[in-house]
Amino acid sequence: MTLSTEVTNGKKRRLAGPITIVVVLFFMAPILWFASTSLKQSGLTFQIPPAWFFEPTLEHYGNVVGVSKPLETLWQAGQIPNFMGALFNSLIIAVGSTLLSTFLGTVAAFGFARFKIRWENAFLLGYLLIRMVPAVSLVLPLYQLFRIFGLNDTYVGMIIAESTFQVPFVVWMMTGFIRQVPAELEESAMVDGLSRPRAMLRITVPLITPGLFATVIFNFVQAWNDFLYPLVLTSQNTQTLPVAIIGFIADGNIFWGEMAAAGMLVLLPVILFSMLAQRYIVAGATAGAVKG
Repeated sequence: MTLSTEVTNGKKRRLAGPITIVVVLFFMAPILWFASTSLKQSGLTFQIPPAWFFEPTLEHYGNVVGVSKPLETLWQAGQIPNFMGALFNSLIIAVGSTLLSTFLGTVAAFGFARFKIRWENAFLLGYLLIRMVPAVSLVLPLYQLFRIFGLNDTYVGMIIAESTFQVPFVVWMMTGFIRQVPAELEESAMVDGLSRPRAMLRITVPLITPGLFATVIFNFVQAWNDFLYPLVLTSQNTQTLPVAIIGFIADGNIFWGEMAAAGMLVLLPVILFSMLAQRYIVAGATAGAVKG
């Protein structure tokens, strides 16, 4: 390596840091502005010039979770959303749909990975096409079906609805992961007396844990953030957080501080969870990059 090449590489490394910081700040700017709005007093929200330095307040967060008094009357009258109830609904629906879709998709992926299936590529293409269908085109058919079977505004209905797009994703992801595990490992366990399901659980599943974990995270985040299906298929009983946030637009009055606080409360758990699971996400993504 020549001296000029070393100098050039050194300049590139020195520039990489500032450029990365600028790019990150550019994409983080809306979130940072959102966070600052949630901590500002109501009178400072639209102040011009903007209030860059202010005394933070948790009043909006207190109003959102129902522990402060200013909006208690509106909350009890149903004119603004019950955030804690929506939080419980979101947890039930996100966790339930993630577990259901992961189980069904992984079982189907085992079939594609371990057995010779006629028209296998056609089936996999069909799963991919389901994933590519715009969600808005399925809302009306699902609404009609759920109305017939009494599943509108129920946890079961929402879990099924969210799983419609999650199962194809799980099938495609997990098929690639499972094919990377040699089938001979399961066959050896079966020779030792294990049944095929137990061999899969004891041998294969531990080896595909990074991919499984990454798939679970993606599914959970999708269900947690979904807006369209809950907007159409839920009402007061099972309203989720993304829909509840709209409720802070009430009677011509927009509670900007409360809306920003609710948005941050929805965002923070996903960010923290993703940061804690970052190692598994990276491992799962890289492991699935090569298909066996």
